[in-house]
Amino acid sequence: MGKSSMDMNNIYSIVKTAMESSNQANRIRPIKGILKVNLTDYHPSLKAGTEGYIIAMSNRSDRFNVIRFPEVTLDVLCESFQITDDQYLREREEDKRKFRENLKTTKKATKFVGPRGGFKYLEIEYTDEKGVPVSCHIGSSDRLSEALDALKEHGIPILEKKISSGT
Repeated sequence: MGKSSMDMNNIYSIVKTAMESSNQANRIRPIKGILKVNLTDYHPSLKAGTEGYIIAMSNRSDRFNVIRFPEVTLDVLCESFQITDDQYLREREEDKRKFRENLKTTKKATKFVGPRGGFKYLEIEYTDEKGVPVSCHIGSSDRLSEALDALKEHGIPILEKKISSGT
């Protein structure tokens, strides 16, 4: 026996709400910045120095942000957009300070490398400022160098493990 229209409307409503919720997960407070490169191939107004706002993290990759410019909105490579938002920059510096401070409580730090010795990621287990155990994987170069410097500064040993080519 088929679903009634009432059941289908309920299912549609649930799916729509779930989709809207997942889209909201990528949304952030608008962060002011300027375009560092010329993107006039995409839109004539997108010259280096054009002001815009990061309005969401891109669904395509962690290398892009969704930027709203005065005349167009599009995905832009992170390194092509310079953040100038003072409040955001202060918050980011505070987050970095807290992260470095939290790394003093590191119980285990492991650097994973590939079969030929190339860096893959860093795994760290520490306790945050609220006393909550945290396990994180760091693969991005800016966060990595920050973490490695802090661990070295705090005298915390870093184990190295080789990952087989099948992993």
